[in-house]
Formats: sequence, structure tokens, C-alpha cells
Amino acid sequence: RIEWLIQLRWLAVIGVFFVIIISKYIFKIDIYLFPLLIGNLILLFYNILFYHNNKKLKYEKGKIWKYNKKLLYANLQISLDLIMLTYLLHFTGGIENPFISYFIFHMVIASILLTNRTAYFQAGFAVFLIGIIIISGEYFGFLNHYHLSGFIPKEICLLNWRYLFSFFAVYITTLFITIYITTTIVNKLRKREKELEIANKKLEEKDKLKSQYVQVVSHDLKSSLSAIQSCLTVVLSNLTGPISEKSREMVSRAEQRSQSLIHFVENLLDLSRMRVNKEA
Repeated sequence: RIEWLIQLRWLAVIGVFFVIIISKYIFKIDIYLFPLLIGNLILLFYNILFYHNNKKLKYEKGKIWKYNKKLLYANLQISLDLIMLTYLLHFTGGIENPFISYFIFHMVIASILLTNRTAYFQAGFAVFLIGIIIISGEYFGFLNHYHLSGFIPKEICLLNWRYLFSFFAVYITTLFITIYITTTIVNKLRKREKELEIANKKLEEKDKLKSQYVQVVSHDLKSSLSAIQSCLTVVLSNLTGPISEKSREMVSRAEQRSQSLIHFVENLLDLSRMRVNKEA
């Protein structure tokens, strides 16, 4: 899942670059090109770092340590992605930008990758970024508001307290409802996955016992058949005295059939040994 997140970020780097270029030079939207390209380069840089760190984690020993470290990396990556998304949105209109809905997308990713508690923490962090940096900062003048000229008319301004309050209230509830729904689904899937894993282990144990039982029975059958064949061979060798041609023919048939059964049991025994060794 960590690798999946890193791969998504490669796509995000490419997508952000093309969106910036298309918006600036094709749709003629007045955006600040330099800070956006710098932000995209930062996104590329820390994704390269996480990519190499994730490769190193594969060779580290200790499942618990590796899991905790990867969980920390996942939290750090999602937090950085939220900060970078906020940075890019700030220079492209803030709440005027429809890409602000990508916060919801990140909440879904957080619910899939992280524990329930940390997923809700990321939702609270996203609310903080939206509320403090984009809305409060731009509304009260702590930060400059970069209006999307060419996309939204200048006479339309979304920075009024009624709209901001309504937007903020709806967005908060949307983020936390998204976390709740996604974590509920993910928890059910994880529980089902554990149940299936336990069931598979029980089936493997039963299959191993069955293979061991077949191995023991095959060995006993081979021993008995070998003893029968030995007796028939002694009779055919006239060591017990001469026998009639009719009797020799019948004994010879029995000896051939016993030989075929021995080969069959040997194959069955080899197969049982292979399965037992593979399961072990």
C-alpha cells in the first residue's frame, strides 16, 4: 500500500505540471507560475526520498519494527501531501479552486493506509489547514488571496463570512463522514481478511494431516504388498515344490497385479511425501 501511495504521487507530479501549463497557456487563467512549479518540484523531491526509504525498509528485519516504521512513513507522507495540496490551492484561488475536493480523496487514502485514530487525526489536520491557512488567513488578510482571474469573474468574491462559514461547516462534516464510512468498510474487509486467513491456515493443517495419514497408509500398503509379492515369487520359483501350469498362470497374474499395485502405492507415497515436505 505504501508503494501504491508513492506511485500515485508520481502521477500527481505529472498531473499537476500539465494542469499548471494547460491552465496558464491554454485556458489563459491568471495563475502564479513560479510558486506552483516550485511546489511541484518539492513534491517530486520528497517522493524520491520516500521511494528510496521504502526500498530500504524491504530489507530490514523485524516485522513489528518494520510495520511501525512504515506506519510512521505513511502518516508523514499523507501529512506532507495535505500541506502541499494546501500550498498549491493557496496560490490558485483557495476555496475558489475546485481541486479543493482533493482533500476528500486524501481522507479515503488515509482511511485505507492508516489506523482509525490516525485517519481521524489526518481529517483534523486537513480541517486545520483549510480553516486556518486558506479561509481564516485569506479572509482576515494574514495571507494574500490569489484570485483566479480568467476562471472566476473579479466581481464574484467567495471571501464573505456567510459563504465561508457554510463552506467550512459542510466541508468539516464531509471529511469526517468520509473517514467514518471508509474506515467502517475497511475494518470489515480487514476482519473478513483475517477470518479467511485463519480458515486457510486450518485448511492447510487439515490437508497436512491428511497427507501424513495417506503417507502412513501408503507405507503400510506397500509393506503388505511387498510381502505378498515375495511369497508369490517364491511359489513361482518352485522353492515350495512344483505347481501345475494352471496354478502357475494364476499365481503369475497375481504377482503381476501385486507389482502394479506396488508401483501405484510408491507413486502415492512419493506424492504424499512431496506434499508433506512442501507444507512443512
